[in-house]
Amino acid sequence: MCMTRLIFAGIGTVLHLSHDNIGGMVQRKNALPPIFQRITEDQKQVWGAAECSEELRSAAFDIWDDSREMLDRRLPSRNNRAGADGKERAEPA
Repeated sequence: MCMTRLIFAGIGTVLHLSHDNIGGMVQRKNALPPIFQRITEDQKQVWGAAECSEELRSAAFDIWDDSREMLDRRLPSRNNRAGADGKERAEPA
């Protein structure tokens, strides 16, 4: 989802600090539907790893990893959705 949003936004160069081997599409760009591949090629978008120190790469991964569980808990489940006040609401049947 993130990569397709960046494709549609026409961002020219997208560099990442840490590889996302779990769900990142940058490593699997060839698995995108052909229309997305064509759009990114037509826009001459560049996707790749940023040039930086291993310490910065490690810190970026640690920040993501440390916040991942907390962020996952905040995601609404399929049967419940949080209202504007943050309280869970049952979806109508």
